[in-house]
Amino acid sequence: MKNSRNDVRFTPECAVQLAGHVVVARFLGLHVGEIEIGMNGDDASCRAEIGCADQLSVIDQIAVGLAGLEAQETFNAPTHRYAGFGDYYRVSNLVAGLSDGDSYTPCARLAQCVPVRF
Repeated sequence: MKNSRNDVRFTPECAVQLAGHVVVARFLGLHVGEIEIGMNGDDASCRAEIGCADQLSVIDQIAVGLAGLEAQETFNAPTHRYAGFGDYYRVSNLVAGLSDGDSYTPCARLAQCVPVRF
């Protein structure tokens, strides 16, 4: 795990948020690559390279997407108010790909099997 702690003020809240995504992704069998906290001078910025999730059900993909926000809530570790915007955006795209009665309809973006970054 990379940590740019020397460049910016490290925030454990960001680590909690990122850990939520990583733990759920690994539990569901996804590959997790590089993890970085405190990027580009933003102490609340973090990312993890999480492998393609298109083989997972939509519910499991949503679980990975919202796991960071849930971890922040569970461990009382809030970051800035825009911290979960990207997570909500990805989840809304997943939900938009569902039609009435469908249990699994992959979003076109996920079907391309591009690594997801949180």
